[in-house]
Amino acid sequence: VDGIEFFPLGHRLLTWSHAAGAVVWDSGSGRALRQLRDGGGGGTDALCILPDGDRIATCSENRGCVVWDVASGSCITRLPVPATPLDSSTFVQIAALPRGDRLLTWGTEKSAVVWDATTGNIVCNVREEWPLLDRAAIFSDGARVVVGSSQGMGAAIWDLATCRQSLALDTHHVVDLAPLSGGSMLALLDSRGWTSIHDCTSGERLHLIRGDDPMLMALGAVAFGMTPAEVNFAF
Repeated sequence: VDGIEFFPLGHRLLTWSHAAGAVVWDSGSGRALRQLRDGGGGGTDALCILPDGDRIATCSENRGCVVWDVASGSCITRLPVPATPLDSSTFVQIAALPRGDRLLTWGTEKSAVVWDATTGNIVCNVREEWPLLDRAAIFSDGARVVVGSSQGMGAAIWDLATCRQSLALDTHHVVDLAPLSGGSMLALLDSRGWTSIHDCTSGERLHLIRGDDPMLMALGAVAFGMTPAEVNFAF
């Protein structure tokens, strides 16, 4: 098993693996309810549960992404995500926006794509001129995404209503990123192990966290939504 996730109401859980695909379980009895696996071989490398809890989306390196109806196990639509190149060290990633019927994929090209989860049509193509766009996160309002690159020098916030970049940030190679404090700030963890916290409106760097365990500091900042002053005090 490569991962596990609970459905919104907690009465079911989802496991997935590259070998076996995705399996829906009854969390009370431990009974397998349904296996979701695309035909033609290949398991599941990434997935997400849509907010309604009735659908999931799965992605595999050679079969693209599929939106499934959990009750029937039938395919609702396919997202024509390009197959992962054989020489690639990254896989396609997928996440559901908290509002609307939208999915976000990223990880194998210079762009992240917002899809209509019912029709499979592209809603917005978030494209940057980095060698690879392989980092992304969705703001809690569902109206913005932040993207970055482990191979490029930058991060950017995009407004999904206009499908335009609203803010560009110059930074070192991005390892991880996350919106903080309801979306007013952004934490960027770079390949040096440093975490910078930025204002999401101006782009101003509000704080830079360095220390003996920068990964722990970054996780603390992201998990607890601390303000820069709180992060400085805690560490």
